[in-house]
Amino acid sequence: MRTSNLKPIIALTALALSLIGASFFSTAQSQTANASTTKAWKTVVVDADKSDVEGTKDTIRLSRGARFDDKDAPNKRPLDSPDSSPSTEVRSNLPPYWVRIPAIPVEESDTVFVGKIVSFQPYFSNDHTHLYTEISLGVETLLKDRTQKAQEGRSVPVLLRGGRLRLPGGRIIEDDFAPTSFRLEQNCRYVLFLRYVPNGDFFQAVKSWELHNSSVVPTANEDIVDAKTGKSSYAAMSEAEFIRAVTEAITSQRFNK
Repeated sequence: MRTSNLKPIIALTALALSLIGASFFSTAQSQTANASTTKAWKTVVVDADKSDVEGTKDTIRLSRGARFDDKDAPNKRPLDSPDSSPSTEVRSNLPPYWVRIPAIPVEESDTVFVGKIVSFQPYFSNDHTHLYTEISLGVETLLKDRTQKAQEGRSVPVLLRGGRLRLPGGRIIEDDFAPTSFRLEQNCRYVLFLRYVPNGDFFQAVKSWELHNSSVVPTANEDIVDAKTGKSSYAAMSEAEFIRAVTEAITSQRFNK
């Protein structure tokens, strides 16, 4: 075959190889991007706590576990029952109803701080019909606290219904997480607004705003909608501006009392 005839073939072959390589790189890049944004901690299976396995819960743990007992079906089968047939519980297909919460809910919150998830552990409710996960939130910068429970450099517990745990024999127990109107992910920093629950000595999350690349990102449904429609005065703020706005709101609340 003449050299002149080979040149187009070589060129077409090189082009095909380059397109295949680009496609492979693009796919790999997309997979990496998707993996980095997954709420990984909610899918992680954690070994059951010793107190759950041995039935040696202390008073605080019993108080927390009681909040997640099944109140509607007193004879409901425990999740760790030997009968491992699928649950027949009927779940509503209706979307969750959210109560609109102020963008900066300082009045609704006992504690406000900058922090992030440092650890999490699933537990059985006292009747073993549900799981709940205790999230430890590390306190980076404390902005407000009327509970005397939060300290910079330490963590506070926040409870969420749902979880994934592994029993000593290897059996995995799962309970779907209840939907929330806020977002909490690992390796992310947040301004966190929390309400304290004395009976059980824990916190409930009221709202979170993510701090990302020195800017603020809404995580609550109503704040996301406001940001998209241009109604949010906070979504375009820098991290410093947002924290200043939160601090001023806290100061104003104290002054007006």
